[in-house]
Amino acid sequence: MVIASKLSRTELDKLSKVLLNLEISTLSRTGYNMISGSFAISNLCDYNDDIINVELTFGCQSDTTNSIHTEEYKICRYTFEITQ
Repeated sequence: MVIASKLSRTELDKLSKVLLNLEISTLSRTGYNMISGSFAISNLCDYNDDIINVELTFGCQSDTTNSIHTEEYKICRYTFEITQ
């Protein structure tokens, strides 16, 4: 069994910025940024020496709307570019 090297402090800082940008751009892209009760939350799922797997959950929950979507992304551990 191969164990991936732990994410360094620098990688975690870069990942935090990438995930924040992903959440903000998702709200803007989907139009949820204009709706009360909207959200976008990204979570680190798994990683290896090359790829970081992330799950993004976004949507809107309010009295009249309950719409939740989930997408999975891969982030290159060397360039921190996102692929789907």
